[in-house]
Amino acid sequence: MNIVTKPWGSYKDLERNCFRVVKIITISPNQRFSLQKHFKREEFWYILSGTGIITLDSVTKNVSSKDHFYIPIGLIHRLQSGNDGIEFLEIQQGECNEFDIVRIEDDYNRVTNKI
Repeated sequence: MNIVTKPWGSYKDLERNCFRVVKIITISPNQRFSLQKHFKREEFWYILSGTGIITLDSVTKNVSSKDHFYIPIGLIHRLQSGNDGIEFLEIQQGECNEFDIVRIEDDYNRVTNKI
């Protein structure tokens, strides 16, 4: 499995094709990825280990192992890890392309578009 390193952690693909991607995402302790949305894919997340805070539109919620979330197309979302990091399974469905992302806020200066 190929591991892709990101500023906030890493991910590894378990399956990838044009219409479905399955990956394990690891967010390093006290890091978060972009506040973002997608136009062509929906996502399902299942928390495997760790704790954190999820943002879904303007709602934030604490998360931990075995929590799961559905992220429909167009929903603004983000996950932030706690002190021990967080690992989750992500399943993408639709037109799966890593470039289908609008970054609204980003700790690493990668904002792509403002809403």
